[in-house]
Amino acid sequence: MMTPRDRVKAVFDGETPDRLPCVDYYWSETIKEWTHQGLPCNTREELQYYFEHDYVYFYFDPRFGFPERLIDEDREYRTIYTVDGETLKVPLDESNTIRKSDVPGIPVSYTIRDRNTWETHKDKYAAAEWRLYSRFPVSGPWLGGNTCLDDVRHKYERAKAAGKFKCFVFRDPYEAVREFVGTDGMLSLMAEDPALVGDMFDRALQVAFGMIDLVGSLGMPMDGYWVWGDIAYSNGLFFSPAMYRELLMPRHRELFQRLGRYFIYHTDGSLRTSLPLLIEAGIQGINPIEIKAGNDFARIAEAYGDRIVLTGGIDVMVLATNDLAKIEREAQAKLSAARGKKYIYHSDHSIPPTMTLDAYRFLMDLVHRWTFGGD
Repeated sequence: MMTPRDRVKAVFDGETPDRLPCVDYYWSETIKEWTHQGLPCNTREELQYYFEHDYVYFYFDPRFGFPERLIDEDREYRTIYTVDGETLKVPLDESNTIRKSDVPGIPVSYTIRDRNTWETHKDKYAAAEWRLYSRFPVSGPWLGGNTCLDDVRHKYERAKAAGKFKCFVFRDPYEAVREFVGTDGMLSLMAEDPALVGDMFDRALQVAFGMIDLVGSLGMPMDGYWVWGDIAYSNGLFFSPAMYRELLMPRHRELFQRLGRYFIYHTDGSLRTSLPLLIEAGIQGINPIEIKAGNDFARIAEAYGDRIVLTGGIDVMVLATNDLAKIEREAQAKLSAARGKKYIYHSDHSIPPTMTLDAYRFLMDLVHRWTFGGD
C-alpha cells in the first residue's frame, strides 16, 4: 500500500497509484457548521486527517509586515490599519461585512500606491521566521493558526510520520502584490508603471524563495507546493495575454523552475486563455477548474490531462444541493472523464457551509472507493 506522499508523486510522475489521491479546502464557516452536525474536529489540518486526505498544507503569512493599529471606532464601524498597510472600515454588524482583502471590510486606502511609497517601505517586505506563526492584533493569524515555531515543527513531524505529502502553500507574485495595493491599484499600476510592478513581483519572489530556504534550513523540507494566483475571473484573465507575457510570465517561469516537479497552480475563473499561457510558463498542475466559470472539465482533461495534473472540477454548486444522487452523478462524470489522466480529487472551489457533513462524507466515500479500472 502506498503512502499518501508516494500516491501524490505517482500521479505527477504519470504512474497509477493504489487509489485516487485527494485533498480539499473548506471555508471557515463550513467547519463551524459541521461541528454543530457532529464533526469531531474543528481545524483544516484535522480535517485533512479525518477524511484521509493525502496532502497536509503548510503556510507562510504572505502579508506585508506593517505594524497594526485601531484608528477609530463608532457605532457602525471599526477603522483599522492592517498588516498589509491597508486602512479598512469593518462593519460592527457582521451581516454588512464584505471581503475584498485578507480582512473582511471596506477598503479606504493603501499605504503602497506608487514608486515613492514602495521605495519607502519595501524593506519591511522580506522573508522572516515570524511568517510561519504570525498572529497580528487586528488581522489575526494567517491560515495555519500556529503561534510559535514548535507548533510548526509538531505539525511537520506528525505529517511526516503519517506519510503525508507535505505541501507549502503561498501566493504567486501577482496575488501577493495585489493584496497590499488593492485590485484596482494593481491593475492600474500594471498599465501605468510596469517597471514598478516588475520590481514588486521580483520582491515577492524573493520572499517566497527565502521562505522555502528557511523551512529547509529548519529541517522541514517540503514535498511540493501549491501556488495561489487567482489571475482570472469568469470571462478570462484580469489583464491581457500580452501583459501576462511581459510582466508575469518571466516571474512565473523563474518561480516554477525553482519549485520543480511537484506543484499545483491555483487560479479561479475561466481557464480558456490562462491555461495555455500557464502551461507555456511551466506549471505542473492546475486547480480548481471552476465549473461555474464556464470550464468544460472533460474537454480540459482530454486536452491537457496527459501533460499536467488536474485537481478539481467537482462542482460545488451540485455538492451544495446535498442530493446524494446528484452528487454521485457529478463525481462519477468527472472521475470518469479523468480516467487514465493525471488527476487528484478536489472540489472546483472551497467546500461551502451549505453542504452538509453527511453529504460530504458520502462524497469522500465515493472518492476513496474509486477504482481506475471501472466506474
